[in-house]
Amino acid sequence: MSYKILFMGTPKFSVPILNKLNLNHKIIGVITQPPKKKSRGQKLLKSPVHLEAEKLNIPIRHPNNLNNNTELDFIKNTEVDFVIVVAYGQIIPESFLNLKNLTFLNVHASLLPRWRGAAPIQRSIMEMDTETGISI
Repeated sequence: MSYKILFMGTPKFSVPILNKLNLNHKIIGVITQPPKKKSRGQKLLKSPVHLEAEKLNIPIRHPNNLNNNTELDFIKNTEVDFVIVVAYGQIIPESFLNLKNLTFLNVHASLLPRWRGAAPIQRSIMEMDTETGISI
């Protein structure tokens, strides 16, 4: 069965998941962090997920934050089966998570609750954990 999915992610870690989902499902859009000024010359650099979505011809949104009615209305009016969140970089507001008939699935790069929050892979390495994994 193929699902309609809205994908939310930002770093390189998210890209393989986006690609795998895109093989069997319809990704109707990607929400990622906005381009950031980096390097010499303060060039605007797009996130790895943004660049991959461009390659895949998937519509992209990159709001500065989600705490506004524009983004909430967008998600409300988008007919999707799931919202898949993979290292998006912001906390998803409760108003989004409480939308009826919409399931959010979060992929987190650690065995929760040990390394919740940002940089779970780095923390696991720094603590020399002998076991790690992914939480959904």
